[in-house]
Amino acid sequence: MASDPTLDDLVAASGINARTIRSWIDQGIVPRPLTTGPRAAYPADALPRLLAAKTLRYGHGMSLPDIRQELTNAPFARIEELAARAAAATPLPEAGGSGSGALQYLAGLRKAGVFRGVDVPKVRETEAEPAAASALERLAASMEALAGDRRPPRAKPSRAKTQTVFPVTPDVEIVVRGELGPEETALYERIAEHFRTILTGGS
Repeated sequence: MASDPTLDDLVAASGINARTIRSWIDQGIVPRPLTTGPRAAYPADALPRLLAAKTLRYGHGMSLPDIRQELTNAPFARIEELAARAAAATPLPEAGGSGSGALQYLAGLRKAGVFRGVDVPKVRETEAEPAAASALERLAASMEALAGDRRPPRAKPSRAKTQTVFPVTPDVEIVVRGELGPEETALYERIAEHFRTILTGGS
């Protein structure tokens, strides 16, 4: 690879899509390009940092703020060590896209091995012992239990520009497009609180 890779080079070498790489650049995890334009060149250390971030994100499940702090303080030898382990880190499927819904997204997470084969009944039996199941496993179990065998409704295209954000945790939020009435707002606030309880291990 060239000493100053392009975005296409980074995508090809890392297996991370361009949108995610741009997001990580905006968050200070990957260095910004040295030039502008469609063939903008990135610093030579962009790829090792990107691969190290991939290992921490998809191999260790670290949050993006923690990854930024880890890579900011890490010597280059540590970044190279993490980058060398990136091949074993599988990116998670992305939410959204044509014909997708929460259940398809969860199915993709299970296929990627995020839940390590934990099934819903097993998670339900261990809800009293938070250490037995990760917050993500509990969230998946709760969403699947609520949905049952129902198919997720197909989203209708919306031209509305208004959106409401319901914070769940510092790294998770629910974004609803379109106008909301008081009852709908209260309902989404309850949903956000439900997710927060699951993710933080509350009762």
